[in-house]
Order: sequence, then C-alpha cells, then structure tokens
Amino acid sequence: MLRVTGGLFRGMNLHCPKDIRPSSGRIKEYIFSQITEFVPGSRVLDIFAGSGALGIEALSRKARSAVFVEKSQRSITSIRKNLQKLEIQSKVIKADALRYIKHFKSEPFDIIFIDPPYRDYEPITLLEAVENSVILQNGGHLVMEMSTGTAEPETQVLIPNSFRALGDTTVGIWFRPG
Repeated sequence: MLRVTGGLFRGMNLHCPKDIRPSSGRIKEYIFSQITEFVPGSRVLDIFAGSGALGIEALSRKARSAVFVEKSQRSITSIRKNLQKLEIQSKVIKADALRYIKHFKSEPFDIIFIDPPYRDYEPITLLEAVENSVILQNGGHLVMEMSTGTAEPETQVLIPNSFRALGDTTVGIWFRPG
C-alpha cells in the first residue's frame, strides 16, 4: 500500500498504477530527511510522476505548489485521483520528461524530483538536461532515484549533496549554486 509518510496528509493511502515502481516509504522518508528545511514554501516539480507520491509528499509537508509531469495516461489518471482525494489543486502535464525539461521556459522550481524507469534513462542524461535548462532555481535541489550500482554521475554545474543506496534504489541529491 502506498501512503503519505509525513505532514498534513500523513497516513493517507494513494492510488498507484500496477505498472509502475513507486518510491517506498523508506525512500521517501530518507529524501525528506535530507531536504526537509527546503520544502516549506517551495515550488516543486515531480517528473516521471507515476502516482504523484513525491510531489504529494512535498505538498503534505507545506510546499507552496507542485507540478506533475507524466506521459502515461494511466499514471495521469492515478495522479488526478490522488489529488482529488486529498482536495489538492495542482497542474498535471502530459509530456515526455526530457522534452519538457529541454523546452522549459517558465518560472524555475525550487525542488525537482526525478524518478525515471531505471532501464530507460541514464541519470547523466537527465542531470545534463536539467543543467542546460532554466528549470531548476539557483539555490534549488534536484532529487533523483536510480538503480543501485549506478556510479555517481559527475556534473558541470550541479553540486552533489548526497548519494546513498537504499536497497535496490540509490538516491542522489544535487544543489544548484547561485
């Protein structure tokens, strides 16, 4: 069962499509223990949103707003069900993640969550796309889940803050200086 692990909606069950791998409670607790001070009042982007669990977790912990990007219609339906259940107003965008990042031209986000299908995307490709975009605010954080055993990607702009294996998932957290 997928649940919100903290904040206003703590303990609430979330709908999750059967064909995705959601972030476990342990992973979410680790992520939010690392970025907790940056969440209140932040603008959050949840890319490869799946069920929307990471963005909803941030909203539960007092993020100002969240945008969910997903290309699967089944996942979009799930995200909308979860938002409706929790009475949250948020933007849900049907788009390819890389294309969305590369063509982003709006107000940058304070926190970006990226949880791609591990076999389909190389972490460095996603990090470089974020680095070369205006999508992440200076002073913002990028959180990416990847397969354990993945070497820590080196970047030109983003500064690594944390890189930790938790079971079959490794969580990397980067900071954009400025």
